[in-house]
Amino acid sequence: MKEEKVYFKNNHGERLCGVLTVLEDASKKHPLVVLCHGFTSSKDSATYPLMAEKLYDSGILSLRFDFYGHGESEGRFEDITITEGTEEVISAIDFVKTLEYAGNIALFGTSFGGLCATLAASRFNTITALGLKAPASDMIDNRRKHLGEEGYDEWKQMGVAEFNNHSGIVVKLNYSFAEDGEKINAFEEARKISCTTLIVHGDNDLSVPLQQSERLAKGIKNVKLEIIEGANHHFDRPGEKEKINMMFVKFFKEVLT
Repeated sequence: MKEEKVYFKNNHGERLCGVLTVLEDASKKHPLVVLCHGFTSSKDSATYPLMAEKLYDSGILSLRFDFYGHGESEGRFEDITITEGTEEVISAIDFVKTLEYAGNIALFGTSFGGLCATLAASRFNTITALGLKAPASDMIDNRRKHLGEEGYDEWKQMGVAEFNNHSGIVVKLNYSFAEDGEKINAFEEARKISCTTLIVHGDNDLSVPLQQSERLAKGIKNVKLEIIEGANHHFDRPGEKEKINMMFVKFFKEVLT
């Protein structure tokens, strides 16, 4: 599998970094999946290189990229918003549309990336398939529960709050994230999605409740919701991550090829 590091810009002119699987022979069009990582994660976390490889083995290309303030992309993490993330998924779609060998385009997103992919898919009737792994469909509700009402009010007063990410690293996030997120209703936006959709969510997810995906699925016309018994938000039981990845690879292969 041949890969190439690529760069494209978001709406504000900041440079985003991605990794594109490329073809030696570009005379034939191939389907392509844009891979959208989770909050405080990156394009290089375990899921995405593995998924890129498995997709490639199935005849499907991919672009995995870092959101603003993540990985190798420009920007400060604390300035990220859901709207910014969504616009960057759209920027990634616009970028791959310029590739002569890119055929049908699909989206895959995990957690925050799943939310942004959902919102982006609601704006495009040209997206062929949508894969969502534990999508954080209501991140503001998640933040409220994490901080508590007192902590949420303090976030507003201070203008910034600190959170521990999955690796235990403390990160700062501006209150502009909450102000932006409170204006977004992914459940309503999902009603505009016309493409075939697969949602996979664990019933032991303490970060993003399964109920969010159940509610999201009710609004999407052509959707399948797979509930993984006992799985948490990160699907980190032995062999589980690989199993979930292959569920999505199989889904994309069936829909795109």
